[in-house]
Amino acid sequence: MIRFSLKKYFYCSRKKWFIAIIVLLVLSVILKYIVADEFLPTGEQLTFWDFIFASLSYPFTMLLVIPLLYCYLVADIITEDYEGGYVTFLLSRSSSRLEFFISKVIVVFISSNIFF
Repeated sequence: MIRFSLKKYFYCSRKKWFIAIIVLLVLSVILKYIVADEFLPTGEQLTFWDFIFASLSYPFTMLLVIPLLYCYLVADIITEDYEGGYVTFLLSRSSSRLEFFISKVIVVFISSNIFF
């Protein structure tokens, strides 16, 4: 059940992950120019680690973009089973409803670890 949920989630949401990666790449290009002005002294050169720490501490990124992208990725984990008609199929073949919900929790946990 857990492997099925993982395969189904990543197969159905591959377009969402692609969009999230594109948004993060565009955000990193934008932050490259913003971070150098705000977090570095004048005349210093931006290194990779300076860019990583400064962009992750930038308020716009951490308070708005990252949580919204994560909600976009995991918002329909339960509802996609209802819309596709899989709930009756899955719940009738699983040993318990707890296994169904544990598989969904594991999907959220794994996707959060991949995303962050």
